[in-house]
Amino acid sequence: MATFDITQLEETVISSSLFGKIILLYGTNRTGKTMVASQLFPGRTLLVATEKGYNAIGGVRKVDIDSWGDFRVVVTQLTGKKKKEAARKMYDCVMVDVADRLPNLCNQYICQQMDVDNLADVPYGGGYAALNKEFDTQVNKLALSGYCVILICHDEFKTFNADTKDEYEMIIPKNTFSKAGNCLKDIPDFNIYLEPNGVDEEGHVILSTGHTALHKNRFFAGGRFPECPEKIDPFTADNLKEAIKVACERRAEALGVPCVDYAVVEEKNQSEESSKKVTLSEMKNKIDPVFRKLLKEGYKESIQAIVERFLGEGGKVSKATESDLKKLQFIYDKLVDFAEENDVEWEESE
Repeated sequence: MATFDITQLEETVISSSLFGKIILLYGTNRTGKTMVASQLFPGRTLLVATEKGYNAIGGVRKVDIDSWGDFRVVVTQLTGKKKKEAARKMYDCVMVDVADRLPNLCNQYICQQMDVDNLADVPYGGGYAALNKEFDTQVNKLALSGYCVILICHDEFKTFNADTKDEYEMIIPKNTFSKAGNCLKDIPDFNIYLEPNGVDEEGHVILSTGHTALHKNRFFAGGRFPECPEKIDPFTADNLKEAIKVACERRAEALGVPCVDYAVVEEKNQSEESSKKVTLSEMKNKIDPVFRKLLKEGYKESIQAIVERFLGEGGKVSKATESDLKKLQFIYDKLVDFAEENDVEWEESE
């Protein structure tokens, strides 16, 4: 249930910290994706592991993910009412390694749920619609959770504009140009491609180079901060932090808005979230003026039909309880729609 006044909203600000940022790191094996990510929040990172790539990683807590159901449990515990507070005390960062397995896990989940072998077997595209909805819902819950979310992906080659003169091939994060996987590349603030640099004359691995800007005909990269330095070289935890800090400061300067600590952003977000919550009595007070005006205009039967649609035969708004809050919101929305459709003017309660 939500209530707010769009004339009383505060302007947004930009935070220069990693908190609340969504970062996608991708590249071939041995480019430092997991290692660097694990060093950003030592002792405060939850590794959501869809593959066993953590044997050489220390300082993180890990949970193995064998199914989409496992992933849903993690998201629920990170964002739901029961575990959220305890989880926030333990973790600042959630690293999904590898995120490119998530679309396939979700596909299997929906197939099992619909009792089909292939989503194409579901008529009218219903299987794919269910897949996209389920995947977007869970991934966006995690993205909006306030943690620093790091999505780690393998790389793959994709041909664009096939069979045309403009055909070209690019390195992309695996499984992110599919319908279900699109959000994995769309939601990050930073999409970073890690380019391997081989070994030196003594056979030691040279640290990778991180690319933060798109290079057509080469690789996919970029995000919401075009002012980010185009290269992070060498790609280390400290250099990644610095690049993101610079990107945020430059973006804030370009927009003429403050660049603040994330605590300020989180406090504003929590304040806005709290102000949107509606109590039972407040919800009834919202309904009252539009209800009374429609009643006065002679729409008693229409009002009664709307109320009984959600509260059952003989149901009354005055008798609704806490468990009916969502139903009251639906009743309010339908009454407002009905009033507008019938040109009935009314004044909201203060």
